Amino acid sequence: MNENRSKILIVDDNLINLKLLEMWLKKEDHEVITAENGKIALERAVGENPDIIISDILMPVMDGFQLCREIRLDRRIHSTPFIIHSASYLHKDDEKLAIDAGADLYIRKPIKRRKFLEIIERTLVEYKGKRSKTANSDVAEEETF
Repeated sequence: MNENRSKILIVDDNLINLKLLEMWLKKEDHEVITAENGKIALERAVGENPDIIISDILMPVMDGFQLCREIRLDRRIHSTPFIIHSASYLHKDDEKLAIDAGADLYIRKPIKRRKFLEIIERTLVEYKGKRSKTANSDVAEEETF
């Protein structure tokens, strides 16, 4: 398996959007998990422990804002980077609401493939760097103890 390969959860009730992102990410050799709404996504996030979550906002059953809040409350997955990817909520106040709910980034649809992939890769690099620093500091603390 490619060491740069990441597990990415995409959440969108629009099948065309879901398949488009899935195709873009698989072409970059990422493992992709999909969900049609926030409730299914939450179950898959807990079970699969993705490296990043990319979610639409406007969905049935559980919207992206609620999904983000639920992710942040679950200690097993609370530190997973969460990106809102939306065409419905485009006002600055909507972006602030997403960030206040716990989202790391807010991407407006439509977006060009290259720009989208750059954002995802940069986020993954930052997250994996933070995760390895945390793991190393945990080891250091245990050794000191």
